[in-house]
Amino acid sequence: MHLSVWALLLLPVAVHAQDSTKTASALGFIHETTGGAANNWSPQMNTIGVQYRRNFKPHKSFEVIAGYTDYRQSNKSGYQLIKGDSVFTSHFREHLQMVVAGFGVEVDRRFYRKVHFFAGIEARAGFGSGTTDTSITRLFNYTQVNPSTGLLDKYVGETENSYSGPSEQMFYMALTPYVGAKLEFKRISVGLSLMNSITYRGINVTGESSQAMIDFDISNLTKRFSIAYKF
Repeated sequence: MHLSVWALLLLPVAVHAQDSTKTASALGFIHETTGGAANNWSPQMNTIGVQYRRNFKPHKSFEVIAGYTDYRQSNKSGYQLIKGDSVFTSHFREHLQMVVAGFGVEVDRRFYRKVHFFAGIEARAGFGSGTTDTSITRLFNYTQVNPSTGLLDKYVGETENSYSGPSEQMFYMALTPYVGAKLEFKRISVGLSLMNSITYRGINVTGESSQAMIDFDISNLTKRFSIAYKF
């Protein structure tokens, strides 16, 4: 009888304890890297920031992030000019610093002991400024005495001149699905995820017309590492 009474008295406490884990919060750091091939239209983006997460239902949570992104893009889509015995090509490099913020929802399932799998979708926006630098490469033919034969041989020479600027501003938006795995300890959560974004970029370069583009590159994956403290 006494055990039954104590069980009834402690039942609300047990229920509250279960609910508190379901609504647990977490605050931590994220680090993201996006590959960005060296000379194509896909950018290289490195982001560091903070992430706040809160469960609103069992196995479901929302997240808010804020951070700094280093944005770089390199391509050889400029002009090519043939003049005399020389070929001139241009090479553009964008480099911007951006402030970003985002919001997302996520679902997770326990796989084995402390290992959980998760998937989610995130919306993000950012704004920043920097420069678009240009380098011009010249390829040309020349003749020179070959020291091993003593005869005149033809060679191809190369020179490169770099020019900084003009300044550039960018407004950035992305919608990003992702999947990953994490280790859930009592107070610490450590995760790794793969992300791929549909992006919008609005670009304003000084002295040039504004540009806007929507891009999705399935090969340009973002890797995110996260560590958070749960409370």
